[in-house]
Amino acid sequence: SYVNVDGLRYAFVTDAAGKILVSAIPTQNQDVFDKAIDAGKFKTTRRIQIIHVAGLGTFLNVSKPILNQSPVIVHVGMDHDLILTHIYHAIMIQQLVIIILFILSVIFAYIGIRRISIPLINLTHYTTLLSQHTFLRPHDSQYIVKNLAQKSFDEIGTLATAFIQMETMIMQYVQNLKETTAAKERIESELKIAHNIQQGLLPQHFDIGSDTKTTIHAFLEPAKAVGGDLYDFFRKKDWLCFTVGDVSGKGVPAALFMAVAKTYIRSIGSDTDDPGETLTRVNQKLTEDQDPSVFVTVFYGALNLKTGELRYAIAGHNPPYVVRTSGELLALSDGAELVLGIDQAARYTTHTVQLGSGDHIFVYSDGVTEAINIAHEQFGTSRLETILQAQVGSSAEGVITEVQHAVQAFCGDTHLSDDETMLDIKFAL
Repeated sequence: SYVNVDGLRYAFVTDAAGKILVSAIPTQNQDVFDKAIDAGKFKTTRRIQIIHVAGLGTFLNVSKPILNQSPVIVHVGMDHDLILTHIYHAIMIQQLVIIILFILSVIFAYIGIRRISIPLINLTHYTTLLSQHTFLRPHDSQYIVKNLAQKSFDEIGTLATAFIQMETMIMQYVQNLKETTAAKERIESELKIAHNIQQGLLPQHFDIGSDTKTTIHAFLEPAKAVGGDLYDFFRKKDWLCFTVGDVSGKGVPAALFMAVAKTYIRSIGSDTDDPGETLTRVNQKLTEDQDPSVFVTVFYGALNLKTGELRYAIAGHNPPYVVRTSGELLALSDGAELVLGIDQAARYTTHTVQLGSGDHIFVYSDGVTEAINIAHEQFGTSRLETILQAQVGSSAEGVITEVQHAVQAFCGDTHLSDDETMLDIKFAL
């Protein structure tokens, strides 16, 4: 029955001398095996050996004692070629399985990578689209990212949600920026109109009549679109009335207060020849309904175009300079009194100084002397005095132009910190 096993060619038992005791050898092969045994091909020791029997082929022979230390040896022979065939077959199956597993792993890896890479590719593409988006409305491709956010519950979904939130926040920012820009443009437009209106309130032509050789010129540059400085002049027969003022603060509130103060000065100054009385009455008007935290410094003067007599009153303003033809400077610092708009009971005194033909009277606001350069240095009165002394023979316009250029050169690119105003009169007979 053993011989019927596939690949089994023989099985027999020998003693220590090699004599067959029991065998399962096909009858037709018995003589061949006897000769092989006699030839000593079948060893009696425990071992595995490959035996070639002429006429029968090659066998894998396994020899082993029935029991340890037993002299009785069992010999079993299997067809060597059949074993090799089975081994090769097993190897081929193993290699095929490995190849199939490799192909399957590649397929699954590809599917896994695609599952990760496609969302990342979509997010990358969406980022590129967002860089060219106006953010006025959601991008047309946002639905792709929304699907990722809804269907992916891993880091990809979290990233997609963050992209949508980012786009929403940018859209809100753009909308706020549009509204802010529109409001800013509207304010800038209104300020430009206010600037033009304010400039229109100031005298732009400096002709004071053909009956006099006296000339006047003025300049005003606000630190903002509109400012609180003022200048004005008007003829009253033989008198040239003029004023320079500086309202506390800057911007629209100061500009409005400036307009009110200028109107009062011109209106009241037209009724009286006394500068002190003019400022007293103007102060009473300004303190009636105005906020006491807003005030104005004023120099108000009246120059007799026939005699050169200069009457003036000062309400807390910078002392103006009289520049003699000799180059002598006279600072009109006498009697500087309280600013306008603080105390309704304040009274102002009129002072007098005589101008000679060719003398200048230069009035300015503190924005000139307090102009700051990049090193945080102020222009100062000493620089101003040097320029005024050097312009003794110049016209009124020449003096203003020279001081203006000097301040601009001193400040460079530094923005004005305060309104800058100056007025010059050259008296001539």
